[in-house]
Amino acid sequence: MHRNFKNRNYKKIISLILSLLILTSSCVFAQTDEAYTITKLNDYVSMYHITSKAQKNLGVKGGEGAQLVFSMDMSHQNEDNMLLANDTVGVYRSTDNGKSWIPSSDGLEWTTVNTVRYDVDDDKIAYAYVATPSNEAVRVNRFKNTGLYKSVDGGKSWTQKLILCAEKAYGTFIAQGSKNEDGTRNLYTAAQKIKDDSTSAQDEYVGVFKSVDSGETFKCVGLKDRNVNSIYADLFSGLVIVASDKGIDVSFDNGESWTQKNNGLTSSYATAVTVNPKNKNHWIIGIKDNGAKLWQTLDSGESWAQINMSKNIGSEVSVFSHLQFAVIDELENPRLFINASRCSKPNRYSDDFGVTLKIPSFNVEGTYGLLNEYTGYYPTEFCINPNNTKEVFTSKITPYKSIDGGESFAFSGSGYSGYLGYDWIFDENGAIKYMSIADLGFVKFEDSIDTLYPVAQKTILPSITSVTPSAGGEKISWAKSSTSIAIDPNNSLHGFVTMGGYIYSNPSTIMETNDGFETFTEFTSLNQKVIDEGKDLSFVKYNKDNPDVIYTDYFTSFDNGKTWQENSRRIKAISPFDQNVVYTIDNYEVFKSTDCGKNWETTNVTLFENAVGTYKEFVADLFYEDVLWAASHNDVYRVDLKNKNIDKRSSFIGRFNTSLEFMGFAQNPCLKNHIVVTLRDFNAGGFYVYESYDSGKNFLLVEEIPYYSGAGKVKFTSDGKRLFLGTPIFA
Repeated sequence: MHRNFKNRNYKKIISLILSLLILTSSCVFAQTDEAYTITKLNDYVSMYHITSKAQKNLGVKGGEGAQLVFSMDMSHQNEDNMLLANDTVGVYRSTDNGKSWIPSSDGLEWTTVNTVRYDVDDDKIAYAYVATPSNEAVRVNRFKNTGLYKSVDGGKSWTQKLILCAEKAYGTFIAQGSKNEDGTRNLYTAAQKIKDDSTSAQDEYVGVFKSVDSGETFKCVGLKDRNVNSIYADLFSGLVIVASDKGIDVSFDNGESWTQKNNGLTSSYATAVTVNPKNKNHWIIGIKDNGAKLWQTLDSGESWAQINMSKNIGSEVSVFSHLQFAVIDELENPRLFINASRCSKPNRYSDDFGVTLKIPSFNVEGTYGLLNEYTGYYPTEFCINPNNTKEVFTSKITPYKSIDGGESFAFSGSGYSGYLGYDWIFDENGAIKYMSIADLGFVKFEDSIDTLYPVAQKTILPSITSVTPSAGGEKISWAKSSTSIAIDPNNSLHGFVTMGGYIYSNPSTIMETNDGFETFTEFTSLNQKVIDEGKDLSFVKYNKDNPDVIYTDYFTSFDNGKTWQENSRRIKAISPFDQNVVYTIDNYEVFKSTDCGKNWETTNVTLFENAVGTYKEFVADLFYEDVLWAASHNDVYRVDLKNKNIDKRSSFIGRFNTSLEFMGFAQNPCLKNHIVVTLRDFNAGGFYVYESYDSGKNFLLVEEIPYYSGAGKVKFTSDGKRLFLGTPIFA
């Protein structure tokens, strides 16, 4: 059963793209910080971006970027209209030449988009190449939702037109060619041959495909045994070039016939291809051959010669993923734009056909926080204004713009966000004060004066130096993620954060601050034990009834953080009535402690062992003492310890009859029957937000939050009027 927000008691929802979704009874944005921190998507959903002071002072929309941009494109008719495609977020759209961006993925069945393109002749039409994430189960079972999607409203909404076998990858998978007699252009796309799935059902979804009716219908034109990496099509002739794991295939008749052109190449694994606009016989390709190499032909592929790059960056990278030319100066060579995968500073350009690779400069003024230190690792293809080649866009986590042909870039404005928020601390007025996030520590916000959505003061990333990985373990790079924040109720300058891999199923550590979260002290022996034993500390919380007591899952301090004792059982829930009372689940049996976890007694209540998956959430009810909520992968249970009753309230099934995984659970502190849950459809690549107004007996899908939103943890403000929802994708 679905229900629209218009029927609910609360009138607006603010979804915050980076980290939060807010349920609120009223939302009037003053033209102060909200002009830069909030992007309104509709009457019920808005995004809340991490926005710096510098961004506000520059008068640009905030946004911390975060997810990997795979592709960007600009309309040939209107340079204000742009599209951006992402590895986890789907499609974003700009209508102001990249100054601000909004999600634009309605209709997409997956959130990974490898390539996005406007139709050359009509920017109301756009195409998106949708792929699965790199997950074998997803690829095998759900590839029918991947392939070519079309938009007829400028990228606002999408409809699948062609099923293709496709997975997340860098490359150019959509190309428009010359016009047919009726004025429509030939449109080309291609599948990736999924090597580890041999099902015969895939045969009809592989190969190179061509459309002569603007993407409404397609026919396969061959190359069914190719794992295609890039397609080039000439706008004025029948030339089509495909780069694949079999090398270079060429058609001179709009894809009707193909000839392989590998003569002289030392490797047949081609990753990218482009053609000199001043000499259509001059092609440059990238190949994978003990690193990335550039090769060229001056005779349309009859013979090839390696380009001797002055600096062999090919030894540093695995592939050149994108190549494209642009004529910057009619009197000079066309400029070659190059994107390299898996290297620092992956965006390059060359004015001598790839011999000398130059690195663009990036002016980081106006970018958010620690992101100005990001040097790259994965490539974002260059987006060149088709009517003004001096104007070039790319992304370094967040969008950048050049007005000198790609030699130097500056922050272009955002509204594009994607860091996963995991915990939020609010001030006495309900404004956000601190937020823990994945990959970048946590954010400290400016003091709130006239807004509930202030700009960020800084990003803080505590450095873990005194511990080492356990034997065979990874580097402690995962410790950049923060999962929980606790502030001393008697001293706002004193507090604790958990840093580490709860998000990524890695061990995590705890750190202390005494100066308002500016600097941190490590608990060396404690943290080393956590890492050695692989413990994941998912929370740190003060006992409000006894502030000397601080809880984590596995350790408790009874002297305000000076020393820590290991818990005999992992603490899973804390009573809101008496915070000396804690609960846990051990082998499906519920245990209770009335002395902060020192001693435990069985409740003689055992949860269902046949529940799907483990119990991901275990939360104490805010209104009924000794009542708990337990959420497994698919089901939610109300556990009444006093009456020894377990009531299965609801079960959830994904769109493709797939099992789900609970991500978050929140009970409204001012409306006892109002519950919000978030679930991930792991096998199908989507997320859901449900709510109940009858204490979980009936859950209603929140339709305004898109399936691709990536919902995570949830937390109500103390007045119950707003709900913060963490998400790496939509909010």
